[in-house]
Amino acid sequence: MYIYLHGFNSGGTSSKAGRLRTLLAPVPLLSPTYPAHKAAAAVGFLRDCIAAAREPARDTPLVLIGSSLGGFYAQYLAREFNAGIVLINPSIAPDETLLRRVGRNRNAATGEDYTLTAHDVRALGDYRTAACDPRTPTLVLLDRGDEVLDYR
Repeated sequence: MYIYLHGFNSGGTSSKAGRLRTLLAPVPLLSPTYPAHKAAAAVGFLRDCIAAAREPARDTPLVLIGSSLGGFYAQYLAREFNAGIVLINPSIAPDETLLRRVGRNRNAATGEDYTLTAHDVRALGDYRTAACDPRTPTLVLLDRGDEVLDYR
């Protein structure tokens, strides 16, 4: 079972989710839209979504695929759900890097206009993990040309 976690100002119907769905077919890909900029709400929603998807398929291996901020959430949730992770240009310190985005924002995937506050950004720090658990199967994909995150 694959679950795609989108990044900041994106959504579960993004072009990246669509490409992944095509690449992984015929294996289904769940790609929920969640409020990525609200850490507690995002983690709560994703916990519920993963648990509900997992219920009928407890013996099926779970892989969380996270892009950017979704990679941050995937790393956080992997241990709780005994999941493997694929991290695509993951954000590892969004509580620092997203400070430059404080203010008015528009989610390109959903059309939602909202205000990102410094409090929202600092709250992401509550979900930082010290490091990937070495027991978690992990694949990290980095693109030197990422326009948002520095691959180094």
